[in-house]
Amino acid sequence: MIFAPITGVNHHGQTIVFGCGLLSDEKSESFIWLLEQWLKAMPSGPSKVIITDQDPAIAKAIAQVLPLTLHRFCLWHIMFKFRDKLGPVIAQSYYGLFKASVYNSKTKEEFEASWKNAVQQSSQENHAWLNTMYELRSKWVPAFCNHIFHAGMQSSQRVESNHSFFKSFVSVNNSLLDFATRIKRGLRQQRHEELIRDHVDSNEIPKTRTYYPIEKQMREVYTKEIFLRFQDEVVKSTAYLKCETLKEDENECVYNVLRAADDEQSWKLRQIVHDKVSGFAKCSCGGFEVEGIACRHIIFFFRSMNMVHLPIEYILDRWTKNAKVGRVWDDDGVEVKDVGDKSLMMRYIQLSQLSQGVIDEASLSQETTKYFTDGLHSLRLGIKELFSNLGVEELPSTKKKKRIPQEILIEEPSQSKAKGSGKRLKSSKEIAMNRQRNCGKCGKTGHNIKTCEKHNANGSSIQINPTEQSNEAPLSM
Repeated sequence: MIFAPITGVNHHGQTIVFGCGLLSDEKSESFIWLLEQWLKAMPSGPSKVIITDQDPAIAKAIAQVLPLTLHRFCLWHIMFKFRDKLGPVIAQSYYGLFKASVYNSKTKEEFEASWKNAVQQSSQENHAWLNTMYELRSKWVPAFCNHIFHAGMQSSQRVESNHSFFKSFVSVNNSLLDFATRIKRGLRQQRHEELIRDHVDSNEIPKTRTYYPIEKQMREVYTKEIFLRFQDEVVKSTAYLKCETLKEDENECVYNVLRAADDEQSWKLRQIVHDKVSGFAKCSCGGFEVEGIACRHIIFFFRSMNMVHLPIEYILDRWTKNAKVGRVWDDDGVEVKDVGDKSLMMRYIQLSQLSQGVIDEASLSQETTKYFTDGLHSLRLGIKELFSNLGVEELPSTKKKKRIPQEILIEEPSQSKAKGSGKRLKSSKEIAMNRQRNCGKCGKTGHNIKTCEKHNANGSSIQINPTEQSNEAPLSM
């Protein structure tokens, strides 16, 4: 069957799996079912943004199940197609204009103007693919998408790397049960890597690189990976030298934040819009909206305003060390307990990983399964007795008695064929790169003239007399 993981980012910036499903096909009905089941398992509701390729079946499913979620196409895949769609001649001369239009435009108006200029200069007003991409600009151009938090992602790179990660655990020869067991092992490894990062945050304190109090403040709040990103913005904010008032009214004030360019004659600037009512400042770069981390321009603006602490509005919980505090659920999807620290969470994760490894080994035979089950019953009675001696009330979730099935019949599913499993259409560039050259002596492929058996039949080395030149032009490589 088709394995469909839903991938995201945790509070350490690590790639993790939010959920996954097995599909019999890649029709919109199957994707609708997958997303509906995923929503049932997500306690906090749907994500704000989802990034996929341009598959119409997925697009239809997302529009139906996640109407409030921004569906964004992978930017890297679209930009990669430009050279193939435009052709080598047009792409060599004008690809840079289209690339600058996409990546350098900070506003919708800037993109509209630069895109129009690129189309006119390349004389591609009637290019069908370009016109289609322009119509879909709200789904892939950063200037149209960067008003919503993306955790810094613009492509499906994390999905591709996650596929590679799982391929080291599974193969097409696995049975359904074996496949599920191997996937769990991969997920445990991901969670173990997250637990290591949690341990680092609990025991290590990163060094500061400036004397600005905001840096010291966020060192205690952010996870190490996110703090290092924030620290980089703090350091780069020192390059900005001026904060000038552009215009002001009773509701807001607009500032120009400038830094000297390399030639020391011109100035590079960003605009900060400060709302006097809410006190929130927004930068024209959109860094905070996309990354969830205050950009260097906002940090310089705060320093120029003599602010020594980062306002809470600029601190996202999902990037903090306490992102998972009180967020532990049991097997029924019920939150176990609301705690004030992460000690319960840490113990829960450690015990889950340890017990799951033992389960994988014990389930391999009837004897080991019985031995493990008897040991669990004995262990549970001991825990209840310990609870009683400590005066601790047993959790309601542990009092539930679950029916253990005596026999489970799982049949292997019928084999499914994914959309990408057939013959893939190759670009002209890829065809040229993979084209095999013919041997200059015998005309066959798979070797060259130096390794040709017919040419070197006498076993001696071949030397070319520079005085005996042929009329053929030399081959440049």
